[in-house]
Amino acid sequence: DTDNISNASTHNVSNTTKIDGKPLYYNTSCGSGNVVLGATGNHAAIYLFNCDVSATNPISISNLSFRFNGQSILIYNASTGGQRSLAIENMTIADSKYGIAIYEYNPSVTTLLKISNISIGSNYSDCAAGIYLQGLNTSANVNISNNTIKYNAIGMEFYNADVNSSSNITNNSVFDASSYGFFLFNASKLSLSSNAVAFTVNTSRNETIAGRPAAYRFKVSTVNPTDPTCTDGRIYPDYIAFYVLSSQNNTLANSVISGTTVGYLLGTAPGNQISGGSITNITEGVYVFGSENTSISS
Repeated sequence: DTDNISNASTHNVSNTTKIDGKPLYYNTSCGSGNVVLGATGNHAAIYLFNCDVSATNPISISNLSFRFNGQSILIYNASTGGQRSLAIENMTIADSKYGIAIYEYNPSVTTLLKISNISIGSNYSDCAAGIYLQGLNTSANVNISNNTIKYNAIGMEFYNADVNSSSNITNNSVFDASSYGFFLFNASKLSLSSNAVAFTVNTSRNETIAGRPAAYRFKVSTVNPTDPTCTDGRIYPDYIAFYVLSSQNNTLANSVISGTTVGYLLGTAPGNQISGGSITNITEGVYVFGSENTSISS
């Protein structure tokens, strides 16, 4: 959680520390200087804390590969109001609890927060997300596009997120997430378009990945869907493509959903819009409760 992450920013970890022979990049005072990390660094993981978002120098992370981390890329920052851009692009992440985790990164409208062309594949069961954004409250332009996520418990999670309504989360694909393809909690003004969610694991067979069952899940009670609990077991028929909880004024357009149990679940989520797209091979297309002014159209 955020408290533990902020405490981690006080640690003194040498960049000579190595994981599987690759150096760990651990910077607790990111400051205002250039941060450009690419293939030549060959890092095992990247941790950035306290980046000065009022700086004009961009943060760029690209063309790297990571494996076997709690978080392969972690960025924590609590300052607001600046114009520093952040771009994470063109990389492969495997077997990490969180592929990319960004906490409290809140620049201003002139800034671009971009995550694109990332391939993430994991086999963690304990509520992990391929891409996780918490406390993203910004008028900056957010562009999360052309990413592929497989086997995480959650594909993408937006937790306490309020962003520029012109931002786009588009053309992302989530395969065989054991809980949710996309999870929005206390999120507003997100625009999700042309994203695909598919469940392809055949649970009638004992399929395994790295010696473990291929499908794990978030157990969601059909009696009380607002109270999910983490479990470590076989997939049950509660897998949800888009779970929108306590969130409002979001747009979900042209989604392609296949093989999940529920296409869209909206709980205590007023003013959201669902339009276009397709839902096939599914038990329930749309499930809505406590969500007034929901708009659903073809």
